[in-house]
Amino acid sequence: MLHSGQFKYNCKGSKQENVLKLAVECATRFQLHDLVEKLKLFKFENRTLVLRDPSDLFPPSDPLSPSSDIPCFDRHCCQELCDVAISSCDGALIKAHKCVLAGRLEYFQHMLSGGWIEAGGSTPLQLPMPGSVLHEVINFLYTNSTSKPVSYDSVEYWANLLVVADQLFIERLKQCCELGLTYSLSLKNAVELFGFAVTYNAPQLKKVVMSFIVLNMCSFIESRSLEGLSDSLMKELIEFYKTKMDIAHRVITPCSSALRESMEDKVMEIARNHPNPWKGNSPCPWHVQYTLSIFE
Repeated sequence: MLHSGQFKYNCKGSKQENVLKLAVECATRFQLHDLVEKLKLFKFENRTLVLRDPSDLFPPSDPLSPSSDIPCFDRHCCQELCDVAISSCDGALIKAHKCVLAGRLEYFQHMLSGGWIEAGGSTPLQLPMPGSVLHEVINFLYTNSTSKPVSYDSVEYWANLLVVADQLFIERLKQCCELGLTYSLSLKNAVELFGFAVTYNAPQLKKVVMSFIVLNMCSFIESRSLEGLSDSLMKELIEFYKTKMDIAHRVITPCSSALRESMEDKVMEIARNHPNPWKGNSPCPWHVQYTLSIFE
């Protein structure tokens, strides 16, 4: 019943009961205050529940910043109920709850709930990633946020985390990493981040980096930083430059006094009749004749 569309209530008989009013009374009787507040966002019209204002039920928010109203899990809570251990490539061991990992990520859902060997084994799960990155990934699955703010200036931190997020298909974590890398963007690492964004399919980072390069094209040409790009990346950057930069241009046309095609034969004839350059003080007679013929 609680959704952003419309819910048809098919009541039998001629009498149309206000189901919304009945639901509010029932929720009030059982002291379900949160449900009462949600029900007040709807109205009952023509045997239909209609949402008064969709923005009330789904307020606009930044998808990359966690909201304090959204509950999250605490990995350090109920340690005695941890039923899975994950080991990194450098030997770091992290304990977690299978229900949280399987519910938050499809990769762990298939691993822990399917027919994989890891599902029934008692040994820790081995994941090919450093302990620091594994710690961030597990914490993100619990809290839906990163331990570092997006303004944290560390290319290595965000790049390593983005690689793992791309491998495990954690889209929101990948978006956070892309945003974090944009805060570390500079003239020194822009070309490198451009290739990195293409390699690991980071479209938002790629667009920001290309815009940064285009706006600072003079500096990149002067430092010859773009020479390290491959032909495909250079072609893509050129096409982006053409579409994003407003370039003033005009069609080059000959001036009014330029030679016309009909005069070429006359010029060649004058050149044959006067092969030697004119050395006198007075104007050259064939030059005067040619000049007068132009303005005839």
